[in-house]
Amino acid sequence: MNEPKKRYPADREKLHALLEKKEQALVDLTNEVQELRERTLAADRTAIITNCEMYSLTPEMLAEFLKTKFGNPDEKQETELPEGARIVPSLSEYPVIPEEETDEDAY
Repeated sequence: MNEPKKRYPADREKLHALLEKKEQALVDLTNEVQELRERTLAADRTAIITNCEMYSLTPEMLAEFLKTKFGNPDEKQETELPEGARIVPSLSEYPVIPEEETDEDAY
């Protein structure tokens, strides 16, 4: 809120030069980000291929395994509770005992 205001030159030619400089810096940063995205994607693909080779799987087999293990990320699946399991109430559903009624003071 108390940031100092940026002072820009009043001269039109200096403003145009500053604008071009900032636009070029933006283009350079955009290119750098794109290059990082490509390198990250390549590293991820390399890791997947390495893991597939280590476990003698094809990438398709790995994809199928991950779908069976974790489900399709686009579809939200509800997990079913095993038979005999019960839902434990959250802590907010338990009654709160005021401090003066606790048994710890009696000892």
